[in-house]
Amino acid sequence: MLAPTGSVITLTSAATAVPTNGTAQLIAQVLEPSGTPPHSGTHLIFTTTLGTIEPSEAETDVNGRAIVIFRAGLANGTALITAASGGSAIPPGNGLRIAVGNAAVGSLQLSASPTTLPAAGGSSTISATVFDISGNVLPGVAVAFSTDTGAVGPSSATTNGSGVASAILTTSGTATVTATAGSTSAGGGTAGSSGATGSTGSTGTTGSAQSKQVTVKVNVGPTIALTGPSGPVGAGQPALVTLTVTAPGVTQSPIRNIVVNWGDGQQTQVGSSTATLTHVYVVPGVYTVAATATDANGDSSQAATSVIVTPRQLPSISISATQVAGSTIATFTVTVTAATGSNASIQNTHLNFGDGTSIDLGSQTGTITLPHAYPSTGSYQPTATVTDTNGTTATAATAVIIR
Repeated sequence: MLAPTGSVITLTSAATAVPTNGTAQLIAQVLEPSGTPPHSGTHLIFTTTLGTIEPSEAETDVNGRAIVIFRAGLANGTALITAASGGSAIPPGNGLRIAVGNAAVGSLQLSASPTTLPAAGGSSTISATVFDISGNVLPGVAVAFSTDTGAVGPSSATTNGSGVASAILTTSGTATVTATAGSTSAGGGTAGSSGATGSTGSTGTTGSAQSKQVTVKVNVGPTIALTGPSGPVGAGQPALVTLTVTAPGVTQSPIRNIVVNWGDGQQTQVGSSTATLTHVYVVPGVYTVAATATDANGDSSQAATSVIVTPRQLPSISISATQVAGSTIATFTVTVTAATGSNASIQNTHLNFGDGTSIDLGSQTGTITLPHAYPSTGSYQPTATVTDTNGTTATAATAVIIR
């Protein structure tokens, strides 16, 4: 049974774009010139310029509709689908258009991970997500990759089930990667219709080639400067070191960590990029101070300076005693002098009389005279020990004989 002459056939599909090997349901609606559906079982023949229709021939239901499936196959392009019954047909120019594969590309998103590489360069994963003209992810589409610096491979990849195609960029310099998908001849599809008068249907949306770029930067590591003391430093004296760190370059990667190694087995974590640091060396020698600054990208730079440490300068002390004739009293003379050039002052002088008693003279310097009465006759060994603010000590001794 065929549609009466003058009938109108309208062909529609919810999908205007499909991936290669994709499918779409097609609905053919037949209405007689009076506007009513034809008898159930009206025979329709379907044709397509791309892919296949299953079944290629079908019969209408009581509502004048016939449902078939469009199968895209492996070819890329635009399928032009028509339907006919008897003397009524959809003209080819008014057929339903469904974009397939590359022809269905509507938009593309491009990303890189990571977007910044270390200063020595490295690799970044470039991911292109392809969408069809309806905004759905589009599998099975070829995406071409190229770069202005370094190398990207593969140069062409096919989108997976999630519509994503990936390539690896390898570069030692900042690079811009371009991804391109789609075809300039792509078209989408909407319904077309034809009756006795040969009415015209819509030709649909047209897809186009899509191209996007993403830039992967190569980090510029931090710069660091380290300045040591202008001259030798005495053991036990603070050595002053000036540290300056900056994060230069287009990436301006912030400083994550600064470590100063003093060369004597000790190190300091520095919280500021510019700082004046002090360190006390106990043992004389020449020390190499090294500072390492590491930024948020893991790139680091080093700077070094030398510190000359001279032997510790000792304070000086002397002690003498004069016995008072006919008594147990001895008069002591203690001379105390701070170490020359040590920047240390006298902290305390401790005088031990050798008889179990002692006295602290405090921070006095110069010549100190004081008497002491011994409990009995005998031979005594008094000592005097001076300590300065560097913790350095010196000791002097004398002998006292009480008769």
